[in-house]
Amino acid sequence: MNVLKKRKIFTYLHRDGDQEMSTYAVMKRQLAEWFEEIWLARKQFTLKEFIVLAYWITAYHLGMFLHPKMSTEKSKIRLVLKGIPVFVEFRQNQSDLYILRENFILKIYDFAYEEILENVKTIIDLGANIGLSSLYLQARFPKARIVCVEPVKENVELLRQNAHNNNFSWKVERAAIQAKSGTVTLYPNEWWSSSTVTEHVATTRQSKDGRLEKLLSLPTEDVEAVSVNLILDRNQIETVDILKMDIEGAEEQLFLESPEWLQRIRVLIIEIHDKYVDRKKITQVLTHAGFHQISGRKGPTDVFVNKGAVA
Repeated sequence: MNVLKKRKIFTYLHRDGDQEMSTYAVMKRQLAEWFEEIWLARKQFTLKEFIVLAYWITAYHLGMFLHPKMSTEKSKIRLVLKGIPVFVEFRQNQSDLYILRENFILKIYDFAYEEILENVKTIIDLGANIGLSSLYLQARFPKARIVCVEPVKENVELLRQNAHNNNFSWKVERAAIQAKSGTVTLYPNEWWSSSTVTEHVATTRQSKDGRLEKLLSLPTEDVEAVSVNLILDRNQIETVDILKMDIEGAEEQLFLESPEWLQRIRVLIIEIHDKYVDRKKITQVLTHAGFHQISGRKGPTDVFVNKGAVA
């Protein structure tokens, strides 16, 4: 952590893909996002919930401006999602606060699923992190069965805790999704949401000054690799209503080498990491498998619907 103290302020306002943006421009962007998230939180939550969320939103953005929060101390907050109270536990660090904002303020996994699916019975969360996306989806579909897959041990521990806190009977598997089952090398770091099993993604991130992965990398380790078909088979799932995927750059290899599992999916909501993968190749595989993309989404997630598997 000492190395973080040597970093200059505003270091982490710059992002991959920025084209020679001035410090003023990146500050202005961060402030705009900060104010937008405060406004969205006030619109969506009660005053009590808003005050708590506003505190953590502010903590996140101040961390990006000044000094990133890297504490492993945990906090737990109560939110009402779709009329259902849930307890959300997270670490007081930039990574978990980033995920908190994405899932409950920006709602990146929001979609009009009900207009396509009459009854959501099964949800698979690939790259489940600490379980915040599963909390959102479980509140959305209280009767759905959820299977979570996540390779990072520290994330899995908190993922299980979030299920326990809410009495949710999720099946949690510690593994990395790959085209073939076996063993794979995990490149973890303390920006917990960006740990990856794709070497070129890890090395690219760790080579850039504006990314915390360069300073917070952890020793590599071997983890179980599982195919999507294996996850479905050993959980006795024939068809998945909603499959959420955020596997940090491993998606291209998965789609290109082992696309047959797509026939078992009805709706796919995915974050495609364009900086590291070829989006065109992925969408071509999906089109060939009978999926059509839902247009007009703001991002970072895309929704694809299996035309042959929905009414």
